[in-house]
Amino acid sequence: MQDYEWYITPEEYERAAANGITSRTLEKRIRDRGWAKERAINEPVQKKTNLLKWRRIAEQNGIPSNAFYKRVRVSGWEPERAATEPLIDKVDRLCQQNKDRRTYPLEMIAIAESNGISYDLFKERVNKYGWSFDRAATEPKIPASVSGRRGKESLMKRVGNIYLLRYLK
Repeated sequence: MQDYEWYITPEEYERAAANGITSRTLEKRIRDRGWAKERAINEPVQKKTNLLKWRRIAEQNGIPSNAFYKRVRVSGWEPERAATEPLIDKVDRLCQQNKDRRTYPLEMIAIAESNGISYDLFKERVNKYGWSFDRAATEPKIPASVSGRRGKESLMKRVGNIYLLRYLK
């Protein structure tokens, strides 16, 4: 910003006044806050709301004033809602956050358990093997005897007759 940009011409004061901005507000915006002149002249002044009435109502409803102001100023709630909606206790808030951030849907985990599939096997099928939630929850477990037989057949295809290997040494 150049030095001459701090100077406000009479025409700029008039333009700001036409937009409902006082000379003091214009000077504060340009000189103290470092706003660009066009923004300082054209951006309307934000209307202040009196929150004292709603803060008292919030305190009557057991809502601390800092929570009330955070709801209004940070979260963008309407003052009436911020003053009347009860606080959520920590456990309930954490439970809600847990539901929102779940990786595996609870209903799929319940289906998997009803089909005899453990939570760990369900997770492994989804993460390691890339199965869909539905397939991981509904496809039955393979018994150990079948799994062993498949492994032996796969090895026989790759290596050949494994029983001859011990005699070849």
